[in-house]
Amino acid sequence: MKLRSKAGKGMKENTQSKRPLNILLVENDPVDARLCEAELKRAGMQFHFEVVETAEDFRSKVDENTYDVILADYNLPGWNDLEAFEYLRSKQLDIPFILVSGTIGDEVAVDCIKRGISDYVLKDCLPRLPTAVRRALEEKSLREEAALAQKQLVQSDRRFRALMERSADGIVLLNSRGEVVFTSHALNPMLGYSASERLGKSVFEMAHPDDAGRARSVFRDLVERPGAAATVQIRYLSKDGQWRWFECIATNLISEPSVEGVVINYRDISERKQAEEEIRRLNGDLERRVAERTEQLEAANQELKAEIKERRRAEAIVRESQERFRLLVENVKGYAIYMLDPQGRIASWNVGAERIKGYRAEEIIGRSFSCLYPLESVAAGRPMEDLRAAATTGHHEFDAWRPRKDGSLHWANVVISALRDSDGRLTGFSVLTRDITEQRRVREAVERLRRQQELILNSAGNGLCGLDQEGRCTFINPAGARLLGWKPEELAGQVLHNVLHRNSAGGYTCSGEKCLLLGSEGTHRATDDVFWREDGTCLVVDCVSTPILGDEGAVVGTVMAFQDVTERRAVERLKDQFVSMVSHELRTPLTAIRGSLGLLATGKLCLSKEGQTACQRMVAVGVANADRLTRLVNDILDLERLESGRLALAKKRWDSAQLMCAAAGLMGVMAEANGVTLTAGTFSTEVWADSDRIMQVLINLVGNAIKFSPRGGTVHLDAGLGEGEVVFEVKDNGRGIPASMLSQVFERFQQVDASDAREKGGTGLGLAISRSIVTQHGGRIWVDSVLGRGSTFMFSLPLQVAQPAGAEDHVTEAEENSDCGR
Repeated sequence: MKLRSKAGKGMKENTQSKRPLNILLVENDPVDARLCEAELKRAGMQFHFEVVETAEDFRSKVDENTYDVILADYNLPGWNDLEAFEYLRSKQLDIPFILVSGTIGDEVAVDCIKRGISDYVLKDCLPRLPTAVRRALEEKSLREEAALAQKQLVQSDRRFRALMERSADGIVLLNSRGEVVFTSHALNPMLGYSASERLGKSVFEMAHPDDAGRARSVFRDLVERPGAAATVQIRYLSKDGQWRWFECIATNLISEPSVEGVVINYRDISERKQAEEEIRRLNGDLERRVAERTEQLEAANQELKAEIKERRRAEAIVRESQERFRLLVENVKGYAIYMLDPQGRIASWNVGAERIKGYRAEEIIGRSFSCLYPLESVAAGRPMEDLRAAATTGHHEFDAWRPRKDGSLHWANVVISALRDSDGRLTGFSVLTRDITEQRRVREAVERLRRQQELILNSAGNGLCGLDQEGRCTFINPAGARLLGWKPEELAGQVLHNVLHRNSAGGYTCSGEKCLLLGSEGTHRATDDVFWREDGTCLVVDCVSTPILGDEGAVVGTVMAFQDVTERRAVERLKDQFVSMVSHELRTPLTAIRGSLGLLATGKLCLSKEGQTACQRMVAVGVANADRLTRLVNDILDLERLESGRLALAKKRWDSAQLMCAAAGLMGVMAEANGVTLTAGTFSTEVWADSDRIMQVLINLVGNAIKFSPRGGTVHLDAGLGEGEVVFEVKDNGRGIPASMLSQVFERFQQVDASDAREKGGTGLGLAISRSIVTQHGGRIWVDSVLGRGSTFMFSLPLQVAQPAGAEDHVTEAEENSDCGR
């Protein structure tokens, strides 16, 4: 719904009498819209009135027209006034924005005002709407005037600086120690020094030795007398090595808050001094050459008068400069500068204070400065405490939250200085307040970034360290210090090349020319570098160093990342050993097969009856080695699938006695062929296992026991209860295993005797496969052996106390074919 009213009647404000106001109302209730229009008319305001309901209509109106005031309901269907206000901000439009709402909480109202909304009016208090509109328009006018004044101040400051830069006289500002804090010339035409060469330096360090003591004495006396002035002539050494005379007029303005230093106006009087020397020389010869030198003396006298005139001009410039400083303080807008009487009442108020605090001078002068404190600080007596601290020490500085006139808070840096007369009596206080809210936000953001970076460094798994140009450690993260065995504070400041590359023998594992720890230009990498820990052990690392560049692009240090590759290198060595062993084990049966096939290929073996017998033997050799090769490949594949976790276990409930009986039944033929007696125990309990894989373990262990038992020997398979587990054991009375080999028999391709693989037909992987199967079942495997008396191989499986849901009994084909339980 859109309404447009006729222009209102008589306007009282002069600023609005020239043209009617353009007012846009955001409202979805036609009755409320008419009430707002009626109140504005009743106040005698002239205006054009438009109403919009939706966000699309609002944006369209704002894009196409220019409005003096926008009135908006707080809550609208599908959007609210804050979205409308943010749209104005995005368009950078400074249009007074007033809330007109039926209900709005205090917290919401304060939040809206903080966001920049001009005012809010409740619909049951609509008579206040015209006042709110007028005040919003006045505030906008004040903002425009303030922006114009700021621009004029900047232009005035530029003119003042240009005047000082181009002045024939020099102006220097010293602190109470005689150090230069300001100079009017970027490049001093009299002495030849630049401003950067003089700032922070003592003004007496270039004075002539004969003049320096006198000048210091005058300066000390001047510093003790606030507002006093002194004139001294002194010689200074110029940059080209010449001594030049200067006349210096010094004024003590240390107690002036806007200056806080000694202002010195100086002028080069070297030529005048030379003239005076010439005058003194002529005076000594006056009696002899009066007539001859009369014209020269007259000329010198005229020159002296000109110098005096120039000096007076310089004094006028100093006075004018002082006046400019006074005006600068009164008109500066970046700082709130005001004076207090001894009781804390405000006595003066500059433009900066008005801008920061929101009070005009006529509103605040004469009031207690406690009105500039939060209510809780006033209740705690903080204002008078601050004045007492300033009166006691002469200077009191602190940061705190301070309220503005509109109730908003800002973070302020406050400096209170006590003012005393020549007798030491307290005459009042000067207060300098600076709004540092934005600086606080920046510091907090920087601190958050610092903590984030520190967290990233501390959480990194690899080592990270910083080095300066000499290779000294500037920082190291906890992971890096932990890898090196040091504490971070122990490495700070040390040359890491001397710490990490020096071994226990006193030598270096890396030359200084190639060391990344000594810094480098560009990114460099090093592999298999050796660092020595504090405990004397070594650490193999891969390193990457990256230079740290300063503001001007120069290398100021290095960041180095290093990674412990000791374990990776060990794994690679084991891999190489494994490949070597596998290639040897594969090559042996292949050689036998190749030899047998080669002999058969000649065709000579089968020509006779004896040759046919030999031919059959060659074929048998080839078949046996092909079978061995097949077993080896299958065992390698099984072991790889087990250790990589790709071999799924089909676990079900099984009886331990049934498993042992089935294994004994399968291995009975082999035992009989080797002349060995095989027995199986009858211990019965439930286990949760993959029967095929457990049968594979039992067959491997029983088969090994049979192969290494003498004819007539006995192999016994049995089981029993342990602590929460079932322990299976395979016991033989064979040759046994040396103690030095007990820890290695479960590794890949490990044989007690090198000839076992050839004579016994094993692959060297059976025990390694058994260990992987048992481990995947959550058990363990081990061996006890006495050399010459036999061995006992044992492995454990966890007890299955309760059968999982859905589990079913299962009997393997081997169990069905065995004689167990019959």
